[in-house]
Amino acid sequence: MIRRVTLPSLLLGAVALSVLPSAAWSQASKRLAGPASSEAVIEQARRTATPRLPQLKSWTPPAITAAKAFGETPDGGEPKLQPGAPGENKPDLRKSGGLSEGGPAARTAGIDPVAPMNYGKGNQNTIFHYTDATVDSSVSTAYPYSAAGYFYYKASNNKWYSCSGALISNSIMLTAGHCVHDGGNGNKGWIKEGYFYPAYRGNDEPYGRASADFLFTTDNWFSKGKLGKGYDVGLVVLSDRQGKNKEIGSYTGYLGFCYEDCLKNYWFLTQLGWANNYSNGNRLIAGQHLGESDGNDFAFGSGFGNGSSGGPQIANLGSLNSSGNQGQFPDRNTVFAVTSWAYSNASTKIQGASSLSGPNNKNKFKSLFNDACKQARKEHGNKSCKNL
Repeated sequence: MIRRVTLPSLLLGAVALSVLPSAAWSQASKRLAGPASSEAVIEQARRTATPRLPQLKSWTPPAITAAKAFGETPDGGEPKLQPGAPGENKPDLRKSGGLSEGGPAARTAGIDPVAPMNYGKGNQNTIFHYTDATVDSSVSTAYPYSAAGYFYYKASNNKWYSCSGALISNSIMLTAGHCVHDGGNGNKGWIKEGYFYPAYRGNDEPYGRASADFLFTTDNWFSKGKLGKGYDVGLVVLSDRQGKNKEIGSYTGYLGFCYEDCLKNYWFLTQLGWANNYSNGNRLIAGQHLGESDGNDFAFGSGFGNGSSGGPQIANLGSLNSSGNQGQFPDRNTVFAVTSWAYSNASTKIQGASSLSGPNNKNKFKSLFNDACKQARKEHGNKSCKNL
């Protein structure tokens, strides 16, 4: 039986629970009453929230076996490279249309030293390479990056934690299941309140925030809650942007997403998120990698740490001005998965992400999204989202 829990008020001492049959709702869900803490408490929590990224037992990946999928390196030697140079990076403002002095290369150079771009064992003959970089503020506030945001919340244990997330409609935020529910403990596991800050950058909140109004997660995360099984996915229906009578996604835009057959053997993805080991979690980080299916999740190389949970894994991030060949998968800015876990041994620089559909479409993401959309349309009107 699927449980829907309605909390009429988080400010009341007593909590009323209602259980509806599975025919009424296809996933576990819960309504929140909106902000339950004072503004001062919310701001203090935002500054002190504990970044989250659950861990699996450390594992040494079979680098040689994985490399054989693409053929052995013919020479076996280290690549020889010629470095580039950024130049003075001072464009002529009269000709450039008003670009600020010092472009992205100058402002981000040397900010975040990154460990070797492999899985931590020094073997570069592996598919688990990755490239992590700080997203410049002039880029992070523009679409498609602006659809990603910092999410912090009060968990069932009354402690505050931070995750990452992304909008996939004007008011529906996608994140990991463990960012909305403990996993495996039923009605007791729901978070108590949450807040989403698109394009968050330290004390800079260019799009303000929206609070969590309604929560959804997959049946398996609600009832089982085991990492690495492909179902660590959650959705949040958000309020209007604080201080505005308008949905927050109408300011930031929102990403496309896969909802069926999303778990591929190999898929090139860009990860977005706020990782605490980079810039203390105050800057948006982008990581590029090849995701490999392990049968349940995507596994991929990454240096992201705590706080990156729930961040979107996006195919074809950005835009193309060319009308030529755009590749075998031309759709831009499409989320395939959300960051779910990392290994407990920090030297094993591999993370896992649950695809939205789950293995063999077991997450029923189409139904999950439609349930969230139904709620969003009740709160914001029929133009808020479209059913799949």
